[in-house]
Amino acid sequence: MHGNHTGLFVKGKMIERGLTQIKLARDIGVSHTRLSQWMNGHDIPSDRVIRKVAVKLDLDFEELRLKVEKERYQRERDQLHRKYAEILPADSE
Repeated sequence: MHGNHTGLFVKGKMIERGLTQIKLARDIGVSHTRLSQWMNGHDIPSDRVIRKVAVKLDLDFEELRLKVEKERYQRERDQLHRKYAEILPADSE
């Protein structure tokens, strides 16, 4: 599985601005747990949350949304690869 590059990107921007996950979560109106799940790659945020993060961190919304979508696509692709690997027999020679 691919790493959560978007979460690391956002974390870097938070550090630049002196924000903790708890503070950012409060500022954008989500729970710390929810934000943590997204930043660690266990959840996909809604466009509403992406927009709030972008505004708070002075980021381009479309750029951030595209980063999230790319990771979502990669995660789904990886899941399909694993599923097909379980179904299809391995080549034996």
